[in-house]
Amino acid sequence: MVKEHHAVVHDLNQGPFVSEKETPALGERGMLSPIRVKPCSRGDKMHVMARINFARTYTVEHNVKVYDFGNVVKDDLTELRTQWSAVIKNQIDRAYHHHINTVVEEDDEEEDE
Repeated sequence: MVKEHHAVVHDLNQGPFVSEKETPALGERGMLSPIRVKPCSRGDKMHVMARINFARTYTVEHNVKVYDFGNVVKDDLTELRTQWSAVIKNQIDRAYHHHINTVVEEDDEEEDE
């Protein structure tokens, strides 16, 4: 798990929980800011280990039943978008630099021949 790609998701009935395994090691980046969700039903409780992985795309087909748990708290929507954008931008930048480095290495190998 790349901690800096994840955020705790929690409902309004309980605060965010971070396990010992999720605590960043020395020099490691931690998880992103927690995101609060307001459940649609009072009886619904989110699991304490609920997480968002901003680095992974989930496709939900139109014929798949989903449960409407609730909505992100309005004050956290900007943070949710900001975190998602930052992780995606970082992945794109890394992929671009990896591609450029690979192309440069291939060019260097061709010049050596």
